[in-house]
Amino acid sequence: MNSITIHGLSDQPSTSCWTSAHGAFLTRHGQIFRKAIEVLGNGDLAQRWMIKPALGLGNHTPCTLLWHHESYAQVWDFLYRLEYDVYT
Repeated sequence: MNSITIHGLSDQPSTSCWTSAHGAFLTRHGQIFRKAIEVLGNGDLAQRWMIKPALGLGNHTPCTLLWHHESYAQVWDFLYRLEYDVYT
């Protein structure tokens, strides 16, 4: 009988199996998440904000808008407006 032994876990996931779209999503997510921490004050608030529908984003969650460059720009602009209290 064959057995499987785990010798160690990688701390860095392999990106070779990701599509370029998924890699772009992860990059955008990281950028928006870091900016959300800066604007909102901490990681917990930023995490909750990422998955909560926002009126200023057409009731979409910020996270779901990160797949495309255009909607990513909308999320970035929305965070900028939150940071500087600019509401339109």
